[in-house]
Amino acid sequence: MMLTSKETLLPLFAALLLVGFSISSRRHFTRFLERSSARWGKSPRITSG
Repeated sequence: MMLTSKETLLPLFAALLLVGFSISSRRHFTRFLERSSARWGKSPRITSG
């Protein structure tokens, strides 16, 4: 099984792109939670570690 064939290269690239997007969007979301909680005087409630 070749890992760098044309059939596997596109889904692999798409998966890496999706993972990178989810990590960056989660970082933006936690930053937004911290800003809004600081405005309202509450601690941010993040359930997932």
